[in-house]
Amino acid sequence: MASETKKPVPNKRLIFIIFFIFFVVLIHELVAIPSFFNRLDESRQAKYYIGAMNRAQQQYFIEKATFTNSINLGAGIPLETDRYKYYSRSEKKIITPDYEILMVSNFSVAKKDNLQNYYGLVWATKSRTKKNLTKDEQLAKVIHCKTSSNMNLTIIPKVEFSKDFKEASCPKGMERMQ
Repeated sequence: MASETKKPVPNKRLIFIIFFIFFVVLIHELVAIPSFFNRLDESRQAKYYIGAMNRAQQQYFIEKATFTNSINLGAGIPLETDRYKYYSRSEKKIITPDYEILMVSNFSVAKKDNLQNYYGLVWATKSRTKKNLTKDEQLAKVIHCKTSSNMNLTIIPKVEFSKDFKEASCPKGMERMQ
């Protein structure tokens, strides 16, 4: 007679422990991953909002030859979200007796330390003596910047311009975005 081999009987307790660990890990991942992506999405949303604010200001400049402190301009940007507050500040500076620079700073201020802040500057030079704008003056230029820390952006950051005011660099502590 052939000898019978016994099939191993699964240990019910071991199966229960494995199932329990799998279930705990699954629940953890279902909770942790969405919170990670929500934080990522909120940061992307702030970046998008600043870009939308900049584009809206460029369009406003084409129509009115000036900038405004208004955040919305039809772009649907809220003043505040759960993680960010949004600001817009316009100003005018005389750079020579014949020319002035018009600019608007759009920025987000993170409410939590682990989020980046975003900053956008839209600017244009304009003749103070001529009524009609030249083609170059009709184009508002833009720069997008970000910071990796929760730097205080309630004060408008200082931007350095090139001598002809056609280029600008991000404020200290910020880096240029594409």
